[in-house]
Amino acid sequence: LSQGGKGPATACVMALLHCGGRLIGLPRSCLCGTGVSACRRMPLSTTTSYITPRQPPPPPTQRELRNYALRCAVPMVGFGFMDNTVMIQIGDALDLSLGVTFGLSTLTAAAFGQIFSDVAGILFGGTIQELAERCGLPESKLTAEQESQQDVRLLGTASAAGGVVLGCILGMVSLLFKDLGAAERAKRRKELATLFDALLEEGSEVLEASRCTLWLLDEHDPSRLWSQVAKSRIPPSKTAEDVFQEYDAQSRGFITRKEVGAALQKLGWILSESELDRVVVDAQKGPAKGSGSAVIYLDEFKTVMKTILNMRERAVTVRKGGIKHAVVESGTTVRIEDAQQDERFNKEWDRFTGFHTQSILAVPLRNKDTRDVIGVIVAKNKISPDDPTRVVPFTDGDETVLNTIASHAAAFIKHVEDS
Repeated sequence: LSQGGKGPATACVMALLHCGGRLIGLPRSCLCGTGVSACRRMPLSTTTSYITPRQPPPPPTQRELRNYALRCAVPMVGFGFMDNTVMIQIGDALDLSLGVTFGLSTLTAAAFGQIFSDVAGILFGGTIQELAERCGLPESKLTAEQESQQDVRLLGTASAAGGVVLGCILGMVSLLFKDLGAAERAKRRKELATLFDALLEEGSEVLEASRCTLWLLDEHDPSRLWSQVAKSRIPPSKTAEDVFQEYDAQSRGFITRKEVGAALQKLGWILSESELDRVVVDAQKGPAKGSGSAVIYLDEFKTVMKTILNMRERAVTVRKGGIKHAVVESGTTVRIEDAQQDERFNKEWDRFTGFHTQSILAVPLRNKDTRDVIGVIVAKNKISPDDPTRVVPFTDGDETVLNTIASHAAAFIKHVEDS
């Protein structure tokens, strides 16, 4: 400046003022006050440098955004599918086991299932990500700066959320193959079992009935009845042999599981193949034990029939025109002196069980509030107090007693449902 504003030193000062004090490439002697001789000897082009503003990254193309969204969504589909599948399967298993045993709610079982689901996500998260990479997803080719843009980050979040939702929906498909009411029925059975055992035990003794069964309407399928409690007297051996002959129509000396299943269908009983297989396997003896044989001999048949007739839970269809159907539809008591002469009685029952049904008393269970029929109690074959071998008709007193039992049972069912 002392030289009239000309020369290299002046350029240094002007560059310093122009750049706001940021000087790049100048010798330290220019800044410490020791002189500008060094600067005077340097060309202007090497003593000054201007900062160029950073240029924003180019906006991503539509194709790059689609590829980026796809890479964000696909792995999340796998995570969502695994999360919901594990939670549903484990939660349902816990609901049917620990839930029934300890009275846990379905939500509690689902919460435990979610724990297993989260652990599975941690254990197999890397596997799912690797599988997604092997699907041949296209590269997005976005730079780090482009991925940090707000619009791109929002797209990635939305795509991941959509992938999780889709995966969870796919995981829910397993619900279509599950009995969603099984756990609730099992919990109700456990709560009702003790009282119903006492009621029917007392009722059977008071009525002197050979068989007394409580049937409840299925809430999800009104065409079905399921039995929680049954008190039955097993036919004597001679009768069991006669029944076996009914099954063994070809006199082969044995019958098959298929023939037993066909007979149960005629009775209207709903028994799955796995349940029937389990009963047969448990009854088999000798070399056939545990061999998976489908052949049933007489001794095994007796055990099978004893198990089936006293199963803790059984389901039957409400046969139109039958006795249970008449009680459910009319809501009134049905009393029959001779079942063999009544067209509403299913004679296949006697043929395939060995019973000879004569007298029947069936009363409805009514909801205390709505008065709707929720079940039926059926008593069969009142035994004469004077002659245990003779069956007599049920009386008006028997009808009153059984209606009282039905009233108490319905009140307890209401209490269980409310609680």
